[in-house]
Amino acid sequence: MAYDPDQNNDKLTRPVAAPKVDEALAAIESRSSDDDAKVSAQEELDALRAEVARMKDSAIEVASASKRLARSGTVALRDDLEVRIKARPLAAVAIAAAVGYVWGLTR
Repeated sequence: MAYDPDQNNDKLTRPVAAPKVDEALAAIESRSSDDDAKVSAQEELDALRAEVARMKDSAIEVASASKRLARSGTVALRDDLEVRIKARPLAAVAIAAAVGYVWGLTR
């Protein structure tokens, strides 16, 4: 099955809408006088700053979720390994001895 980028559900690879910036730009375009140019530029800058702050918060949330996911994966792996060792302790000792022997040979 070939990879189809249109079916990719990864939110990080898709363009993200910037509603505050879009609203500010729409408001700027609707004004036609030159007197509002300075105010419009400031509004645009404020909207961009707000969008950057929102994106920073989103990145922090993603990092936090990734950390929790990695931690839970590690715990699950450790628990699975513990169950397997308890189920077959002699096999676990044999595997550990073989790994130790190979490790010792490479040193």
